[in-house]
Amino acid sequence: TSLAQIRSRLDVRILPDLGDLPMAAITRTQIRAAVASWTAAGAGPRTVRGTYGTLSQVLKAAALDGLIPTNPAKGVEMPRLSRDRVEIPDAAKVHQIEAALPARLQSMALVIAATGIRIGEARGLTVDRIKGDRLTVDRQRTLDGSEFCDVKTAAAVRTIHMGKLAREAIRKHLATDGAGPDGLIWRGPDDQPLRHDATVQAWARMRRKVAGLPARGGWHLLRHYNASVLIAAGLSVRAVADRLGHEDPSITLRTYSHLWPTDQRAAADAIDAALG
Repeated sequence: TSLAQIRSRLDVRILPDLGDLPMAAITRTQIRAAVASWTAAGAGPRTVRGTYGTLSQVLKAAALDGLIPTNPAKGVEMPRLSRDRVEIPDAAKVHQIEAALPARLQSMALVIAATGIRIGEARGLTVDRIKGDRLTVDRQRTLDGSEFCDVKTAAAVRTIHMGKLAREAIRKHLATDGAGPDGLIWRGPDDQPLRHDATVQAWARMRRKVAGLPARGGWHLLRHYNASVLIAAGLSVRAVADRLGHEDPSITLRTYSHLWPTDQRAAADAIDAALG
């Protein structure tokens, strides 16, 4: 999905505005103008920032290779991000989501909510990666489902302890449907590896049946739910980041900071005790 996103940024915005220019001819002024044009065309701050990030990576690589003297994208101001908090479904909504999905995907939704694995990791999960209460994530499935590929980052390689709920969901699913090609736990309606677009379509159909879901978010909402439960249980930022497979705990904190208690009373008591 990252590769598809980069391709889209190039094709939709970067190449139409700057693609005809030699890299050595691109200036900071032209990049500022391109950023302004993306905003004027209706792109949101996150989209503009992501597109700029891809452009800057290309130019940085060119500078490192000696094709241009410096990266002209460096220092270009970006539109401010709104401080919208991540909306998270509650347990009742998670079960409604589960029930509204096709039967073959219901257990997958429950396991994602219970373990926090990504949808690509779930599509690539095989029987041999389950050992008792341990779930090993070390690969995912390509968008078309044709083969295994690396997980998102090195930090995404992890072993997750599963509770009874996730273990039972997998056991019942395998007892009913069996394993698919390559030992895949979940597969598509054609008995072939589960494609990314099939999960997107299934989620869209589910949305039409379940009212009150956050306006934004697909299968990732189930990961958000998992994170919210861990935080409410008192787990540290590091522990939540490790379980979700975040490369940097700052990603976890930036996404879910509003869920951690502020402990203002405990802070005041600690200061009183120290200064006593």
